[in-house]
Amino acid sequence: MMVKSNKRRMVKRKNRKVSLSRVLLAVLGSLGSAVIIYIFFFTTAFELREVRLHGGRYLPADSLQPVADRYIGSNVFMVPLSELGSRLMAHSQVYQADFRRRPLHRIDCYIQERVPVALLALEKMTAVDDEGVLLLNGETEWEVDLPVITGISLKETGTEAGKKMITNSLKVLRLLKEFDFSPAQQLSEIHIDGEDILLVWMSEGTIVQLGRSDYLDRVRKFRAVYSALQEDGEFPEFIDLRFDRQVVIR
Repeated sequence: MMVKSNKRRMVKRKNRKVSLSRVLLAVLGSLGSAVIIYIFFFTTAFELREVRLHGGRYLPADSLQPVADRYIGSNVFMVPLSELGSRLMAHSQVYQADFRRRPLHRIDCYIQERVPVALLALEKMTAVDDEGVLLLNGETEWEVDLPVITGISLKETGTEAGKKMITNSLKVLRLLKEFDFSPAQQLSEIHIDGEDILLVWMSEGTIVQLGRSDYLDRVRKFRAVYSALQEDGEFPEFIDLRFDRQVVIR
């Protein structure tokens, strides 16, 4: 009986030690969690001190930095990157913004901007990208060798008809590049006349009338005619490509 009683006492002591160890571990765990929470939320250990912007060849200096800097002083891990991205992409020239959190006080932002391919001659010169998005930042100085799209008003750019005009003009611009023309060197103007598109060739001053449809076929014909005219060394004042199986030259 004494042996059994001693065994029971030993078991109780072990259980007490295990219970005390568990309690101690729980207390230490809680204290540790409290310290981590305190450091994370209530100290400057993870304070955001810099949002570094990368990219943006055409974006004017400091145009986006104030948007990013509004988050300075926040916890670097608590900054809502989707919200910050949306604020940056509200700028017409920003296509996409990607982020990397850098320990312990910085966020790097990689800007992918909308690149202008032409200028719209509105009340003032306004750049447009390949998707037809107007880049409406008046502080930007655009390259002067971009082709100019004329014949459309600012009011028309907000209408379906106006958007179609711009889309067709950009389609023609892409086709010219595909057929090895250099718009920056050769094309002075894309003029919209109702639904018709006309090109003004820079060095020769030749007017090229494409019309309102079948742009692929008409640019292909222009490529063939242009090569022949280059060989002759003479360019006419007017080339009409609107007719099937023929080119009118005056």
